[in-house]
Amino acid sequence: MINIIKYKSMRRIYDIIFFSFLATFIASLENMFPRPFPYSRIGFSFIIIVLVLKHFSLKELLLLIAIKNITVSLLFAYIFTPPFYLGLGGGIASVIVMTFWSHRGQNYTSDHGILPTSLMEEL
Repeated sequence: MINIIKYKSMRRIYDIIFFSFLATFIASLENMFPRPFPYSRIGFSFIIIVLVLKHFSLKELLLLIAIKNITVSLLFAYIFTPPFYLGLGGGIASVIVMTFWSHRGQNYTSDHGILPTSLMEEL
């Protein structure tokens, strides 16, 4: 019985690492394009966060954001600079808001995020 519990917890860690590096890959591709404004990005890597939002806890999502931001900043050599802190702060704030909103309003969220569901209700 202990081996099954250990296997499930290790599997969860592997899932967090896999999704964080998938988000890192998307963020790395996004960093190669020119930015319209300084310190701004479109945020395509948050697609991964929205996809796993209902399956991961808040602690796991925050770990995923931290791993993604640290690896991207190490790859592009801007760790401990303003873009690093802006990305980390924005990622943490958006994960907290999305988690709160997904637990509070089950009628307003879907697997595609908050906006498509609210748009579909208006139509």
